[in-house]
Amino acid sequence: MASLQVPVRSRRARFGVFAADLRSGELYKQGLKIKLQDHPFQILALLLERPGELVTRQELRDRLWSADTFVDFDVGLNTAVKRLRDALGDDAETPRFIETLHRRGYRFLAPVQWESESAIAQTATPAEAKLAPHAGHSSTARLSTRWILPAWIALAATAALLVSFGAPRVRHIFLPAAAARIQSIAVLPLENLSGDPGQEYFADGMTDALIAHLARINSLRVISRTSVMRYKAARKPLAQIARELNVDAIVEGSVVRSGNRVRISAELFQAAPERQLWADSYERDMADVVALEDDVSRAVAREIQIKLTPQEQARMQTGRPVQPAAYEAYLRGRYFWNLRTMDGVKKSAAYFQEAIRDDPTYALPYAGLADAYNIMGFGVIHLMDSNEAGPKAIAAADKALALDDSQAEAHTALAFALHRFKGDWAGAEREYQRAIQLNANYALAHMWYGHLLFEVRRTKQACDEFDRARNLDPINPNVSQWLAACLAEGGHSDKAISLLQETIEFDPKRPNIRWALGDLYERKGMYPEAIRQYEKGAEVNGRDSYVLALLASAYAGSGNSTEAEKLLREMKRREGKENPYLFAFVYARMGRTEDELRYLEEAYADHSWGMILLRQEWRFDPVRSDPRFQSLLQRMNYPGIPSSK
Repeated sequence: MASLQVPVRSRRARFGVFAADLRSGELYKQGLKIKLQDHPFQILALLLERPGELVTRQELRDRLWSADTFVDFDVGLNTAVKRLRDALGDDAETPRFIETLHRRGYRFLAPVQWESESAIAQTATPAEAKLAPHAGHSSTARLSTRWILPAWIALAATAALLVSFGAPRVRHIFLPAAAARIQSIAVLPLENLSGDPGQEYFADGMTDALIAHLARINSLRVISRTSVMRYKAARKPLAQIARELNVDAIVEGSVVRSGNRVRISAELFQAAPERQLWADSYERDMADVVALEDDVSRAVAREIQIKLTPQEQARMQTGRPVQPAAYEAYLRGRYFWNLRTMDGVKKSAAYFQEAIRDDPTYALPYAGLADAYNIMGFGVIHLMDSNEAGPKAIAAADKALALDDSQAEAHTALAFALHRFKGDWAGAEREYQRAIQLNANYALAHMWYGHLLFEVRRTKQACDEFDRARNLDPINPNVSQWLAACLAEGGHSDKAISLLQETIEFDPKRPNIRWALGDLYERKGMYPEAIRQYEKGAEVNGRDSYVLALLASAYAGSGNSTEAEKLLREMKRREGKENPYLFAFVYARMGRTEDELRYLEEAYADHSWGMILLRQEWRFDPVRSDPRFQSLLQRMNYPGIPSSK
């Protein structure tokens, strides 16, 4: 490799509107720092050191990876160069900065100006000046706020990569401890560096596992999967992500899988002051992948200096080995379950069952199967009769808990099944509370517990649970939807409307948020606004029976019975099997009490998903005192209402 052409005291190169600080590993565009990972920056540094020259792929490999490094070099290099081009706004076809020389390497095209430290001090922007060493101080490089110095990188690379492939883990970089206490953290989606898009489920699954492991620390607020997945492949600065998620620290990294070997590389960044605190790499066989996840989570807990209770220490201990085939099937199952589509839920159940066949003593697939049955038997994705889905969900959750009673996921799945299918309000509440005791960071448990409290009109407690769920899952629109409903029920409809409007601004393509906002408008008598929101939701999701019922309700409430009747006829034509609950609340708005109560009886006999909301559905307020409606409430076994048995 040619000797460096950089003056001894130089630390920064300028090209176009960019400045690259080779000592701190930072890239600026017009004074604003741009997020750029380690390998792309090292490639940029080498190109800047030799502008106009060919830098071969082999030279880049020698600089970035040692011969025994566990990575697909071609994929890794191509990915790193693509990220560098993205950061520079460059195009491979018409390059301004980086030219590709096919099969040979790359060449830097733009003029490069190297600046001395004194020149930097005179020309730095305010943002850059904060990072420059004080005059008269040693030229020893300080830690950057995003990447460590090239010298540290080289040292870490030597320590981390010159180990045998079979080493269980690589020693980590020791960095200064955090100046401020870290009480909240987000794990960004791990990047799939396997070179196979089909392995995306594996990277997502490892992200979920790391979140789940850290979430066992109740004194640490850990952001839920739903919110962090919004940042997958995002190019936002870490400081901005931390602000949006309201966290003190962020973990990001990558996962590589090759055959039966897995490597996770992770880095921990503090948000304020912005700095890298720790970096490490871990390798294991697939059979030891649970231990690998434990290693990473315990290392993060150690670095942020969180004090663990004895119970948390026990839960953080290495779990039992898992059959690799079972673990892989479980990850696939969770990947498809998280899609929350009809096809995805069916696939998830099949993969969970495959995992159980491969390893019948592995508890997590049973909890996953219970979750799948819960969705299949209740709600919009109605793939199984509730009389069949309920017992299957309970049996799967019971089996998971028999194998491992410490699983918050299994307690939550059991609570949901008892709640939705059995009407066992007390039993469900005990299970929700047990899940939260085990994992206070499990947003789904807080949200579903909030549903239970909302449905039995313990409104203040319900709002508290929804608020906790939102604190853990701030970008999940479903949490915002139910918090808004709870606020409206508590007499704060304007706050609820404002919350949903903010949610729509962030995510305008969520039909359920449109419908929830329309429902609030309709309840306030703002019928044109309600109809507009219902129609906007239909533009995204289509005109299914649910949105037709909402529109019919709004038209009936506004006095337009002709349009309401027209929509009812369309509902009856579209339904293969009538959903009686939807017809009941349309007839309620039309004032047709006999039809309303007849359809409610059918909905009760059919275990229609809407019946769980019977006690708090505002459209039924005019008939609440009717003995026939009171009889339905008694049969629903709501707490505080005497049973008719």
